[in-house]
Amino acid sequence: MTAERRGPPTLRPGDLLERRYEIEAQVGAGGMGRVFRARHVVTKGTVAIKLMDPDWEADPTRVAFFSQEGRLAARIRDRHLIAASSFGLDAG
Repeated sequence: MTAERRGPPTLRPGDLLERRYEIEAQVGAGGMGRVFRARHVVTKGTVAIKLMDPDWEADPTRVAFFSQEGRLAARIRDRHLIAASSFGLDAG
């Protein structure tokens, strides 16, 4: 018996994430999940949102890896890169 793979959440243009980010388009996908371009509904700034593949949620090691990636990205300061403004975990 094989486990059913759920895959990353499906977001479409116009969907609202965390009541503050309006999804514009998916711009990438990889081994850990998908990346979306979105617009902050208050500031109107463009942001990139990386969502972890839901298949990783049950694995504490993978969740810790994803969280560490967010913390490290938030520390990077370079004029050629967009700064990470926040990251977090949300059940579901």
